[in-house]
Amino acid sequence: MSDRRTSSLMVERHFWGAVVIVVVWITTLFVGIFADADLVVSSGGESVTIPVVWGVAALAFVTTWVVAWAAFRDRS
Repeated sequence: MSDRRTSSLMVERHFWGAVVIVVVWITTLFVGIFADADLVVSSGGESVTIPVVWGVAALAFVTTWVVAWAAFRDRS
């Protein structure tokens, strides 16, 4: 009975880890498509415009690594 419970938890952990990663990247896609916000950096009369999706994508990348590490690592 214990093996069955452990196996079930592993499947659940893998499933929810994959769901979280997919949702994070779909959210990043929607931010990239629909967000109008840009980060404007000005210095000495020059300005640089950076789309906000770059920041969201960087956080999504880090989130993907953390969730993958937690959900898919071997705990045996």
